[in-house]
Amino acid sequence: MRHKVSKSNKSHRSHKSHRSNKSHKTKCKNKRGSRVIKKYSKQISKKHRKNVGGGGDEDEDERIAAASTLSKFMNRNKVKIRHNFLTNVCADSGECMAIGREMRVIREYFDGFSDFHYLQSPIKRIGKSTNGIVYELKYTRDNYSSYAVLKSANTSESDNLVYEYMVGQYINKLCNYFPCFLETYGLYYYKDEDAYRNIIPTASSDSTSTPNTIASASSGSTSNQNIIPTASNDNNITADDLRNSLIKETGIDYEKACTNSKYAAILIQHVNNAKTFFDLFMDEDLSRLNDFFDHLPYILFQIYYTLNELSYTFTHYDLHGNNVLLYELKPGECIQYHYHYQEAHYKFKSKYIIKIIDYGRSFFNDVESGMNSAKIREELCKTSKCDPECGKMFGFENLTGKASCKDYYVDSTQANRSHDLKLLSDFYTKYYDMRYYVKNMDWVQPKKELWNLLVGKYKSEYNTKDKNYRFGKLVYGEGYPYENRDCRNVRSRAYNGTQQADDNYINGPPNFETIDFKTINTRIQTVYDAFVELSDIITSPRFFSSDDDNDSDINSIYYKDYSIIGHLHVYGKDTPMKYIPAKLDSREEFPV
Repeated sequence: MRHKVSKSNKSHRSHKSHRSNKSHKTKCKNKRGSRVIKKYSKQISKKHRKNVGGGGDEDEDERIAAASTLSKFMNRNKVKIRHNFLTNVCADSGECMAIGREMRVIREYFDGFSDFHYLQSPIKRIGKSTNGIVYELKYTRDNYSSYAVLKSANTSESDNLVYEYMVGQYINKLCNYFPCFLETYGLYYYKDEDAYRNIIPTASSDSTSTPNTIASASSGSTSNQNIIPTASNDNNITADDLRNSLIKETGIDYEKACTNSKYAAILIQHVNNAKTFFDLFMDEDLSRLNDFFDHLPYILFQIYYTLNELSYTFTHYDLHGNNVLLYELKPGECIQYHYHYQEAHYKFKSKYIIKIIDYGRSFFNDVESGMNSAKIREELCKTSKCDPECGKMFGFENLTGKASCKDYYVDSTQANRSHDLKLLSDFYTKYYDMRYYVKNMDWVQPKKELWNLLVGKYKSEYNTKDKNYRFGKLVYGEGYPYENRDCRNVRSRAYNGTQQADDNYINGPPNFETIDFKTINTRIQTVYDAFVELSDIITSPRFFSSDDDNDSDINSIYYKDYSIIGHLHVYGKDTPMKYIPAKLDSREEFPV
């Protein structure tokens, strides 16, 4: 509701002493801007209606003049309008980006992030592994902030970041349909070895040479790479250091992707203050761990709903607990999720937004553009600088073209609808690491349903001579016959991957409106099977109440005192998702 402001109040508000209040000034500007827009919009609309009824040239001239005035106002105040819109509608950019709300507006406000305008110093390192280094980048414009991460390779043989960038371009399209992915903003190369060493705190060096430029580095040997210290201090890297060290790429050069693989870097959307799946699962505080198990069925459901929808066009191939992030909303806030599948409607509340990260080993098939993982391998095989074995020595080793046990059935050129059950398999494996805590926990019945599904052992008619029991219903680590020497050598690490299996429902997907889940006693051996079983759990009476007046299910009980900030509807791969704020703010009338 807007209140009228008298002339005396206007004069009083314009007094110098009252203009010193920045917050008050901003609000006033926002109101004045809204009045200008409304005034000329109504004038244009009024003149248009009049012209339709047979108005003259004079009316048309007035309409054009009003439109011109509005256009000039919008152009002159575009940045201010966008800033006011974001601060009012998306005060927390991290929350909006996590939900997928107003992402385009936020990106445009920061010039797409990729040119490092508005980047703040110092640059903070938040991750390091044998594969690479990750820096958190904070962008600020007019006291409004948002985040991204820069991921750099550690060696020439690290998972190739050019490939991850290409997968990311496909993932960017999926972000309109599923809330559990992150966008990829840009691909870069470090200018030379000095620039690379200036940013990366530990740099790899080829034993045969110490190149100073990328051109000479591309011809060096990568057989013996050692980690050497750098003079650069992590905490002293500035925004200017980054701007002066990187060159943004506008296309894909396969030769460069191989010869300069160590110098590639990618810029990715960042969800600030998120925790990994294993951070929460391995928490030694029993009360927090107990809380996590309350949410676990809904977390897993969202992941396997998405993977099932994309099972023929996307396989992650490295889906462990550290590659799943959970962003927690502000205390006391939650989202009402609505997942739609066939005629079924899965409805539940959650304080978490799930994000799957790290696409460097993923398979993808972008039907719309015609690009896919297999075609990328074809291009690598045709590029002489990517010899030997189609870029294997330059971080493309997972594009094998043939799935085998010695590679744990990771082949990024084809889909594997079983491999991403790795998250559930790791869940079981980590159980043994925390068995002391688990046996002392005060279990409640709803949690046991999920726990027994994944961990409880049962006799299997599909057992092998050396494995009489399987954990829960999950089947993983298949395809390692003892008589095969390659398979026998890696058999003890079969939890790293599994052979492609068939869906249990060979006659097609069940009708989710009529299926009797109690009659199902089958194995979980594909992401579809996992989706079916998790659907059974979250629709059971203990987890879900179909009667809105009966809040006896675990989800309603947990969130009875929470405020719903919005409703997120996910329809699958054919219909974009839709977020509906719980309270539509009147200031959203003029998004820019």
